[in-house]
Amino acid sequence: MWWRRFVYRQYYGTIKSSIYRVLRRSRVKRDEERIKQEYGTLWKRRMDEMQKGEKARVQFLYGRPLLCSAIDNRRYIVQRLNTHIASFDSHTILEMGSGNGVNILALALLNPTRRFYGVELTHEGVEASGALLKDPSIEDLIFLTGLSRKVVCERMPRLTISFVEGDMRQLPFEDGFFDFVFSWVAFEQLPRDYIHAFREARRVVKGYAVFLEEFVEAQENIFQRMNLRNLDYFRASFRAVEDAGFSLRGFTPLPFRKVKYTIGEVVVSS
Repeated sequence: MWWRRFVYRQYYGTIKSSIYRVLRRSRVKRDEERIKQEYGTLWKRRMDEMQKGEKARVQFLYGRPLLCSAIDNRRYIVQRLNTHIASFDSHTILEMGSGNGVNILALALLNPTRRFYGVELTHEGVEASGALLKDPSIEDLIFLTGLSRKVVCERMPRLTISFVEGDMRQLPFEDGFFDFVFSWVAFEQLPRDYIHAFREARRVVKGYAVFLEEFVEAQENIFQRMNLRNLDYFRASFRAVEDAGFSLRGFTPLPFRKVKYTIGEVVVSS
């Protein structure tokens, strides 16, 4: 079928990379310096520039193949998070690893009476977030939120959003400051120190949290697990949230998955 060649190529690349690293005894080591270098460069680019020339990739929704771009993934995640925010009646919300701020901006447009905060490791990410608030890509926001151009433009000046440069392992906020905390593939950059970040999330939240990360139980096959290991990404059990002091409310591998990994959704309460 049309998509099988791409999938096989991805699997072959994963195996080849694993063998190469074993033979050469070389392995990606993800540390703070590497993260700042990679993402500092990435966040210097505007979101619309990042999407230019981006190729659609084979992904799966409930096991069925389809061609999707990064913004399709983001829209799915934004809508899912928006459902959680509404169901928990959250009013102060934190994103851990807010990047260039687009997730928070989209969610704030959907919830204009709530206060949103983002903590981002890189200075470039915080600067990009500020620039996005001043000069957003309206077309992208319309697509992500499903709102009309008129509503997006009317709500923009009324949003309450703050971005802070900081480390997820040492959050610069008071205990119990937030009603809701979330992350989306931010913990993938913490393959070893993740427990400290989970504990910090537990400290600052007095309500609920949702973590959308590459938990090992979400991975569907050995190729996905090998890929996470090759890239030195987070690959811990979702049970780590309990070790951090959270009460587990549910774990679900997302039905919208990539070939190289699957995101698991953990819902917890403080």
